[in-house]
Amino acid sequence: MTISKCRMPFAVLMAISSAACASACGGGESPVGDAGAGPEVEIFDAGVSDVGGRADASVEDSGGRFEFKPSIAKMIKDTSHSYRMIMAHRGGGGETPENTMAAFEHAVAIPVNSIEIDTQLTKDGVIVIMHDDDLDRTTTCTGAVANKTLEELALCEVDIYSYDAFPDHASRHIPTIDEVFEYLKGKTFINLDAKDVGPDLLVPKIREHGLEDQVIYQTGSIEGCQALERDHPDIFCLPVIHTIEDLDVVTGTLASNLVEIGDSAIYTEENMALIHANGLKATMDVMTIYDLVPYRDKLEYMRLGADMFQSDLPTQWKRVVDTLNRH
Repeated sequence: MTISKCRMPFAVLMAISSAACASACGGGESPVGDAGAGPEVEIFDAGVSDVGGRADASVEDSGGRFEFKPSIAKMIKDTSHSYRMIMAHRGGGGETPENTMAAFEHAVAIPVNSIEIDTQLTKDGVIVIMHDDDLDRTTTCTGAVANKTLEELALCEVDIYSYDAFPDHASRHIPTIDEVFEYLKGKTFINLDAKDVGPDLLVPKIREHGLEDQVIYQTGSIEGCQALERDHPDIFCLPVIHTIEDLDVVTGTLASNLVEIGDSAIYTEENMALIHANGLKATMDVMTIYDLVPYRDKLEYMRLGADMFQSDLPTQWKRVVDTLNRH
């Protein structure tokens, strides 16, 4: 297999690791609690600077929060693959109502390394954040999102009554992509699951908010990523692999050096070693059965080697990740 030569390195993602934070803070104690015994990392220009007309954002270190300074100009070299990360699926839909501002605020507070969001398009052409193409499951309304204007969606409330910890003051509306992008800018990486909304609409939004270095665009296929990279080489795309042979296509045709494992059958220690040997990192979904297993099983599952885990219960997985990253 050919080693991938990335035009747009995703290694900047590792800037949120404990070791990277320690380097960014001048080599002192890691902001991520006592999990700072991470891989040896080289960081370039870790200070706050204006890159491409945008000032880097940062999150203050408080109670284990990490600094987040996204910039394609700041690259981190990490070949150890020893630092594990958490992605909150729909903001963590097992802990807070999915794809809501409350969910995103909760995920940032944990903190997670990335938040996955889904997009739908309203009747009047506004991009909103919702997984389903209809309103029935998650709101007080019914019918297709595409048949409602944004003004009509404002009358719909997100179902919050299954969540005992949901704060009374929290917003119950369906957020727009502009609201979510504005809130998450400089806070965490964003895994953008495009659904049926095309890049002709999404890419301008990414650029409008200055999130080219923060958004991971998910098309659902290798072919989708090939098309996206051809038309928008400045946007980072996440390809899904369903067989280990798909690595040949990814390393041969894509700039991406992060892949999503699309079939749990190929999530083995041997295959993860092969993925890493080809200069790639991998993200793995754990939203179904592995969200429900005991802590010890979660830990063993992580040790198979994936770099990022997408979960509906990010608080639980964050505890596992912190344990693993300390050793």
